[in-house]
Amino acid sequence: MNLKSIDGDRLVGYNNHNLIYYSIVPYNLSVLSNENVEAKIFLLMNLIKGVDIVEILCLNGRENFRSNKE
Repeated sequence: MNLKSIDGDRLVGYNNHNLIYYSIVPYNLSVLSNENVEAKIFLLMNLIKGVDIVEILCLNGRENFRSNKE
C-alpha cells in the first residue's frame, strides 16, 4: 500500500499523499425535525467541501460483502 505512517484518522504515503477517513454513524432521520436534518446535512457539507476528491462508502453493520457491494 506504500504507507509511510498511520496517524489517527489519516494514512500517509511515501509520496506525501494523505488519505483521511471519517466514520459517520447514521441517525434515525424519521424522528428528527426538518431543522435538525438540515443542520446535519450542513455540517457534513462543511466537512467535505474543502476536499478535492471524495469517495463515500455506505456499509451496513452486518458486514455481508455481497449486499454491501450491490
